[in-house]
Amino acid sequence: MIADILVADIAGDQDRFDEMFEISLQNSYPLSMRAARIVEICVSKHRKFILPHLNKLPDYIKASDVDGVKRSFLKILSETPLLQEEDYLGRLTDLTFSYVENNNEAIAIRAFSIDILLKISKTFPDLKSELIPLLENMAEGSSRGLESKCKKILKKITLKR
Repeated sequence: MIADILVADIAGDQDRFDEMFEISLQNSYPLSMRAARIVEICVSKHRKFILPHLNKLPDYIKASDVDGVKRSFLKILSETPLLQEEDYLGRLTDLTFSYVENNNEAIAIRAFSIDILLKISKTFPDLKSELIPLLENMAEGSSRGLESKCKKILKKITLKR
């Protein structure tokens, strides 16, 4: 697979990673989507690569017109410890809530956004009061995968209350 070759080529080189990251920000389908996928794989192997970009990642996601870029970046955020800065978490919360609420967003984008909101709610437990009705609503009219995810998360959240 070409992505694996490129990931191996980037290896432990932050500068090469940053070049691929910049390509993913170009809003040029399919190039930026493929670059974002390589970025995602690199981060899964070398989490430190994303650290210089973490604060701006919500802004990059919001600015992207390419679903594949949004999906890859949201997946990175769902699997990476989040910055604990209030401004950052606020921007990320607003962004992910907007994706979860938008029925026109791709299922994977909505699912990763739910995961991120769940992570944020561990820092700000009051967020659960907004998240619960949203998930209850989604558990009744979404795709099977999203319905299942919402029901599992609701079960987790309500047991911990």
